[in-house]
Amino acid sequence: MPERNPLKAHRAALLAWHDEITRREKPRGRLLGEGARLRRAASLDEVAFLAGYHELLHHLREDGLAIQPADRERFALLAWLAAWVKEHRPSTQGETLARRLASPAEGSDRPVMSEPRLRRLLECETAEELRLPLRRAIDLLGRKLDVVQLAEDVFAWSRSVRKRWAYDYYDALPRTSGTSPAAGETKGEAA
Repeated sequence: MPERNPLKAHRAALLAWHDEITRREKPRGRLLGEGARLRRAASLDEVAFLAGYHELLHHLREDGLAIQPADRERFALLAWLAAWVKEHRPSTQGETLARRLASPAEGSDRPVMSEPRLRRLLECETAEELRLPLRRAIDLLGRKLDVVQLAEDVFAWSRSVRKRWAYDYYDALPRTSGTSPAAGETKGEAA
């Protein structure tokens, strides 16, 4: 996927759409149940048939974004993933999704996402390949994360974004005593 990101300037429109599909209290209007429908979609092709996806495109177009036909699959991925986010949690300065995935799980010294799972995620190149690994990452973060940051990374997913995720993850990865940060060998195993 080419590296370009038109979503930064459309943060408010994206968050308004996300609020509409995740709002639990009334009134929810015509998007009632669309978050659930998006979550139930078994593929990005199915997402393209749902009103919630088209409402996202509508919000962004109303906000002045020119959506190119080639970008529709990325927007379908974004709509599907954002539907899984229960709560928008703005990132603090320097906090990225990859850094949060490397942080220790509550009551543990292990990262929220294991290194092998991260490597599988980073091997993904297409929107369809990325769908399930990123969904798992959202679950691992308690479905509370920065929707705009997720959107920016999904839209710009490329070799450079994957490298940034690797740098952020390994920079934030907790170091345990007796483990070599580079190879994961214990001191006694290194030769």
